[in-house]
Amino acid sequence: MKVRIVALVLLALLLGVNVGAQSAQPVVIASHSILADVARNIAGDHLEVRTLIPAGSDPHHFVPTPSDLAAVADADLVLINGVGYEETLLEAIENAGVDVNIVVASACIDIRPASAHDEDHDDHEHEDDMHDDHDDHAHDDDDEHAHDEDHDDHGHDEDHDEHGHDEDHDEHGHDDDDELTGCDAQDAEFHALGFHSHGKFLGRAEDIECAGHDHGDHGDEHEDDHGDEHEDDHGDEHDDHVDEHGGHEEGACDPHIWFDPQNVIRWALTIRDSFSEIDPDHAADYHEAALAYAMELDALESEFIWPLLENLPEEKRLLVTAHDALGYLAGTFHFEIVSTVIPGVSTVVEPSASDVATVIDVIREQGLTAIFGESTTSDRILQVIAAETDVEIAPLYTDSLGQADGPAGTYLDYMRYNFTTIVEALSS
Repeated sequence: MKVRIVALVLLALLLGVNVGAQSAQPVVIASHSILADVARNIAGDHLEVRTLIPAGSDPHHFVPTPSDLAAVADADLVLINGVGYEETLLEAIENAGVDVNIVVASACIDIRPASAHDEDHDDHEHEDDMHDDHDDHAHDDDDEHAHDEDHDDHGHDEDHDEHGHDEDHDEHGHDDDDELTGCDAQDAEFHALGFHSHGKFLGRAEDIECAGHDHGDHGDEHEDDHGDEHEDDHGDEHDDHVDEHGGHEEGACDPHIWFDPQNVIRWALTIRDSFSEIDPDHAADYHEAALAYAMELDALESEFIWPLLENLPEEKRLLVTAHDALGYLAGTFHFEIVSTVIPGVSTVVEPSASDVATVIDVIREQGLTAIFGESTTSDRILQVIAAETDVEIAPLYTDSLGQADGPAGTYLDYMRYNFTTIVEALSS
């Protein structure tokens, strides 16, 4: 099988499936549409960002073709989500033996265990500040979330430059930038800019081992080849966290990190640095674009999501979803996932009759009026459940953006659409 894949990739290259040669700019391939949109906001006109898995497709079912692998091999940079989300792609790259410059966008993000649901949704830093005052969800010193041109309200003093960096980061007790590297440096910058984390879970993506979601026989074992997971150093350190949530496979992680906008700010910082490495001539532009986009993401949370949620009491924040994709949303914004039709963070597993019966029982017990479908999965089983329980099916975008001219064509629109849909459906 490996020989066949290698041969097909070589054939594709010979036939001219050569992304880099067709572009005058460095080419970046992002694994899925949500990640690609974030990357484009930072790339500006300097890089060509392409999406490997088209918008509207289910990444959990993605199997790369030889032409996909040839394009990936020829790209200057490949951005992936990580956390087991692109297992088939990474396995195919490994089997093909191609040299690919891969960056895991989620490397510095704290990862939730799969199927954690609401067990820790009250443990976040903003727990007590949820009502009436959204200031503390983002900034200790900012009372209005007003992002002015100097960004002073994000903890910048007059000595910071336009990108929010000073020479010595004295407020963190570091005398020079060389003292911190990698995710430690990103942590310092993230907090110096006034952004906030929504709690710790298993640990950083780069530090933990996540068992496979889609294909348990190979998990993330290949990611060490790309320097992304360091799993040998951490082994079973998170097993206790996983076991306490019960029922799901040991070591399984939730890859849907983008349902917390603060995590997408982390993406932006990682992407900015990776772009600066492949195109140092435009590093200042990438820094400026990443900071501007980070401010938009922070405003999405503080100025849109939290005010919208004021209209939805916590006792109504009960979710039944097609698959376990909303863990970060639930944990961050105080929802409870009471059931999922597909029992896991991947959509490749078909629910059993028992699974469906359990969902129906939960809906009746909780007196729910709505369940949530997904744009990338069939609603056939949801229709059966809805007919049995007389609930509304409210469609969400989860693993993919919508089409460019639709209501979820960008990440910001995607989040606005999803939260509006959830609040309207649960308020009925």
